[in-house]
Amino acid sequence: MSDENEKYYGIENQKPESNESIDQNASGADSSGEPGSGPPSPSSLDVCPNCGAPMRGKDTLLCLRCGFDLKSNKVVKTTVGKAEEHEEHDHDEIPPPESILVREGRGGLWLAEAIAGICIAALLVGYLAGSVGLFPAFEPTKDNPTVPVLVRFTELLRYLAISGIWVGCGLVALYVLAGILQKTFGDMKLALARLSAVVAAMQLATFINLNSSYENLAELPVQFAIFVALSILLFTISPKDALSLAGLTVGVFLLLCLVSFVLYWAASGSF
Repeated sequence: MSDENEKYYGIENQKPESNESIDQNASGADSSGEPGSGPPSPSSLDVCPNCGAPMRGKDTLLCLRCGFDLKSNKVVKTTVGKAEEHEEHDHDEIPPPESILVREGRGGLWLAEAIAGICIAALLVGYLAGSVGLFPAFEPTKDNPTVPVLVRFTELLRYLAISGIWVGCGLVALYVLAGILQKTFGDMKLALARLSAVVAAMQLATFINLNSSYENLAELPVQFAIFVALSILLFTISPKDALSLAGLTVGVFLLLCLVSFVLYWAASGSF
């Protein structure tokens, strides 16, 4: 170490007597109180003026052994353990996959979109082509053997509206099921895609043509079975939870119908 460093920082014995002497020497005054010529710049020091440890490079302003700051002439105190505690806290915020109801599983988003797209395309073709099974109220005659075009478009719009209502009811049912199972809901976009696929596939049962007034009743168990089967496949839930989801969806739909009936009765004043 140079004589100039020893003169202003007093490190002949590797350590100054007190912090006051360090501050006094760093301010350019000697032990007698008379001003000196000023200390050398921190970048010219090769050892720490506090503990005598070697400094790593000319640009080093903080001693790695004692924490002495050459700029402020003070020892910097550090706290150990905060980073590890923060890291553990971050890990605690991430729920495990099995605690999420709607999560990536079999096929992911693309499988749900593919099922929904194929089923919707088939139903659109059926409605526009006038498939008899999709129009149970229509009775063909000699003068009118095919479904009128206006009826086809009307029923198509009705199908789209009903499908949207079923998807909304299924979404509410998923939230209720997540609360019952004490799970996090999960990915909203994935839930909408899967419910759209389930509802679209469920509506394929409307192609059944029995030429009977009980046709709609015959289609209901088929639609329910498709709903449960696809819920197990897409949401990777147990058959029991799939039955609960289907039941909750039907319950929400019936409740919505009841509310609509009450609103209609209140507005019109008649049944």
